[in-house]
Amino acid sequence: MGAYNFEVAVGEDIDILATITSGGSPLDLTGYTFAGEVDQADGTAVMTLGVAIEGPAANGQVRITGSTVGAPAGTHEYDVFWLDGTGKRRRFLHGIATFVAAVTDSLP
Repeated sequence: MGAYNFEVAVGEDIDILATITSGGSPLDLTGYTFAGEVDQADGTAVMTLGVAIEGPAANGQVRITGSTVGAPAGTHEYDVFWLDGTGKRRRFLHGIATFVAAVTDSLP
């Protein structure tokens, strides 16, 4: 997939639907596992991202989620890796995650 930058307010949920393709067609994700993390510039972990296959694995879609409640505002880096059924690891998505301070302190 490559690079994807996003911005969210602290306290907002991250919810990204990504389609992984190979040769222009969805990649069959059967047997794949995923891991993702957001880090500060110094490498300190901010949060672990949830990554789950969305719908049938043959559709090549994953949903990347996380909660920014309690996360520090700032410009952070993130990446998401997969481990396929043969043991091959690959970083398929990375970028800048900007967390901006929210004005609203609490939700009803």
